[in-house]
Amino acid sequence: MALLLARMGLLTAGMMHRFRRYAIIILAIAAAVITPTPDVVNMLLLFVPLWVLYEVSLIICWMVRPLPKKDLQDE
Repeated sequence: MALLLARMGLLTAGMMHRFRRYAIIILAIAAAVITPTPDVVNMLLLFVPLWVLYEVSLIICWMVRPLPKKDLQDE
């Protein structure tokens, strides 16, 4: 999904970097809600992979640039 959004120019690595703090808080809340037990270890077991996926998406957005727009008037 991040690859597609980055190609379209809707998502950039700078945007993801600026909102990293908020994303980590949202991921922690989501992990706390999704886990079936109130145990902190289970929450961390879900939170860490989610955080890694966020960072991988950031790297993908950094590597992928939006496709250049073709100028239709030149044709």
